[in-house]
Amino acid sequence: MLVGQALHDRGIKTPAAIGAAIGMPAAEATKLMTGKQWRAGDVALLEAAATKLRLQVPGCAASLNGTTHHQTKK
Repeated sequence: MLVGQALHDRGIKTPAAIGAAIGMPAAEATKLMTGKQWRAGDVALLEAAATKLRLQVPGCAASLNGTTHHQTKK
């Protein structure tokens, strides 16, 4: 998963650090990142986490509208 890999690459491993990095409570962030089965709304939460981490995700509305750090050069 892109978000999980980005967190790992940045050395973000503890539940508290994961929650802080993606803007949600530690328990909720941990459940989202380690869950084997997604619930309704989890994709939106993952897209929001990717945006917060400034990741460019194909098909993610936030990535496509230019709100991420990685923008196409003009």
